[in-house]
Amino acid sequence: MKKLLLFVLLVITSASSFGQKIYFTDTSNVWNMYIVSYDDGETTSSGGYLAYGSAYVNKYLGDSMIFGSSYKILGDGYGGLAFVREDTLLKKVYTIRVNDTDTTEVVLYDYTLQLGDTFRTTYVAGVVTDFDSVTINGLWYKTWHITQYAPVIPYYFSEIDVIEGIGSMVSPFYLVNYGESRVDLICFANRDSISPLSKTFDGYFNNSCNNPFYVKPIGVKEVNRNTQPAQLFPDPIDKTSKIVLPFKTSSASIIISNELGQTTINTTFQNTNEFTFGDKIAVPGMYFYRVTDIETGQQFSGKFISR
Repeated sequence: MKKLLLFVLLVITSASSFGQKIYFTDTSNVWNMYIVSYDDGETTSSGGYLAYGSAYVNKYLGDSMIFGSSYKILGDGYGGLAFVREDTLLKKVYTIRVNDTDTTEVVLYDYTLQLGDTFRTTYVAGVVTDFDSVTINGLWYKTWHITQYAPVIPYYFSEIDVIEGIGSMVSPFYLVNYGESRVDLICFANRDSISPLSKTFDGYFNNSCNNPFYVKPIGVKEVNRNTQPAQLFPDPIDKTSKIVLPFKTSSASIIISNELGQTTINTTFQNTNEFTFGDKIAVPGMYFYRVTDIETGQQFSGKFISR
């Protein structure tokens, strides 16, 4: 019996050391993207539209409570934000799109999809035409090939590859978030490491990160963070109350919720070190705020009383 237990322990230990499961909401995830924008006003010598490209990263910036549920905040280099949560029992990933007028939670990824199943969001309607798997660090992950049969808005992609834990090869939020530029995933990092896939997707992606547009370092930008706290005054608040950061931010998000966890303010502000909010709080009570600098991920939080 002791030998059996030792054998089982050895197997578990070996598997753990060889690889750890990748989850979409792992805060160490970093998606290195390449975006191409087309200028309708200029054309190339061959007659096509002139394209401009640039690289950026999607990464997690912190946590947030919305409607009593815990979400991860995912941001990109363009100031875009989204809230994400993962239900590992239901095998689904949900999101709330901050920069959209519709803040209803929607399914971002459904890992229970089978061959022939349909997947429909606001912008994409498709059917699973291929269902397979791939290994990453010795662990198996499901993969789906979705063919758009009725795109709600015509777009550049009619074929979409999705990998469990990593997401769409187009971009992490393509399935729910329409854009006017073509975006491609060119490298994915998890726990500060880059692991090649056992096969290639979308004709090019195997996470070898040898794409000419790959920009190093892929990880979260290292910065000298200001350790001074944010200030809020006056408190108790009035219509002039504001939160003042110890530095000017190029882009920041702010979430203010009441003691029941209900979100009162959820927005962004740019190129300043302060945010006036007193005139937006109408109901007396205790409130909590969290400000996230989008570039560095640095957060400032606190509470205040509205009378």
